[in-house]
Amino acid sequence: MSSAYRPSAQLRWLIVSVTVAACGSLMTIGTDSRWLAALGEAVLRTRRVPHGVPYADAASTGWHNVPVLGELIFAGLERGLGDRGLILLQIVAVAIALAVVAREMPAEAGIVLVLVPIASLDAFLVVRAQVFSLALFPLLVLLLRRESDVPSPRIWMLVPLIALWANLHGGVLIGLAVAACYLLFDRFRRTRWTAVTVLLASAAAVLATPALLDTAAYYEHVFQNAFLAAHQGLWARPSAHHPFDLAFFAAIPVFGFMAIKARLRAWEYAAGAGLALAAATAARNEVWLVLFLAPAAVRRLQQLPAPSPPIRPALALAGLLVPGAVLALTVGGHGSSGFGAGSSLRRAAVVAAHGTPILADPYDSERLALEGAKIVIGNPIDAFDQRDQRLYLHWLDGNEAAGAQLASHSRAILVGRSGPASRALARSPGFCRAAADRHDVLYVSCISPG
Repeated sequence: MSSAYRPSAQLRWLIVSVTVAACGSLMTIGTDSRWLAALGEAVLRTRRVPHGVPYADAASTGWHNVPVLGELIFAGLERGLGDRGLILLQIVAVAIALAVVAREMPAEAGIVLVLVPIASLDAFLVVRAQVFSLALFPLLVLLLRRESDVPSPRIWMLVPLIALWANLHGGVLIGLAVAACYLLFDRFRRTRWTAVTVLLASAAAVLATPALLDTAAYYEHVFQNAFLAAHQGLWARPSAHHPFDLAFFAAIPVFGFMAIKARLRAWEYAAGAGLALAAATAARNEVWLVLFLAPAAVRRLQQLPAPSPPIRPALALAGLLVPGAVLALTVGGHGSSGFGAGSSLRRAAVVAAHGTPILADPYDSERLALEGAKIVIGNPIDAFDQRDQRLYLHWLDGNEAAGAQLASHSRAILVGRSGPASRALARSPGFCRAAADRHDVLYVSCISPG
């Protein structure tokens, strides 16, 4: 019997299928998601890429829109399926990621797959803009490892992969950095010309977006945003107080120890060190270290299984998608619950605003923007002036003066019930509590806006 069809191999795919289905039943939509759909709607409506953020009142004229393809995909899914469409996209990404990782592992090591989503719960269960990177990063690593085993002209596939990725999500920079580790520390020793030209072409592919050369300015704004500088929000460092991070802390030493025992190649050590540094800088980067180390830790402990028939990966992926897709379409609506204001409270905020921009936390501001309301400021936060970013950050931390400046032309503020911003508003003489639901409170101006 072929090793591709041993019972252990079948168990591996069963584990992946069950994992995808389990993730599909638990997924939810987080911040850094619906703003893509809102901008995608603007592109579809105007037939052009907007410069700046059209649904926000704060100035953003100098911002260059790069992930337009990702925005259009989010907008199309929201139009066709609503929030279930975003859940379905996440299920597809999780299925691809786990299927690729499973293909890198020996059949007998399939049980290690269970640790992958456990160590990266936030990335696997919460829909964010990085959903595209969740699928593309494992594909890139698979290509690099195959080339490290047997160098071939297939390495040029890296260039179109990077170009596609650049139009979907900024995580392409992580992929480019890992690719550079392989090209410089491995391929360069074998074929210098190929290594240099592929690296230069891949770097140029990052600029193959609607912003062209201004793509560099887009990433400059990303790395200068106030939330990253303060290590807050999506840029917070790993913390022992966060349950998702605790799972990462528990699993990553296992992967690290196994990777060292597996005697990785020099480029894998370099890439692993870089990914570890990225994970230490921001918890959102933990998933890349997990997806990189997990297959590396076990694939070289024993001989890889024999190649499978060409049809098998497609059939396997289809089998993984079916249970998760069914869950997305039947119970996927749960992805909208548990966070932020309900639809009634959001409508009340729009009415109370009387055409003025609404000040809201990141999650609610994205939902309001997607529904056509005008907000003061929100995601993508790096699109705005640094001063406005800091004011927004300080307001979320409960600074009354910052909130007063942001809301100077607003008549409605929507905020979580228990956050510091809500407690500060409760003390503010300029805004009065008007309505509330389980999660949020609506404050309205007690005086006419200036």
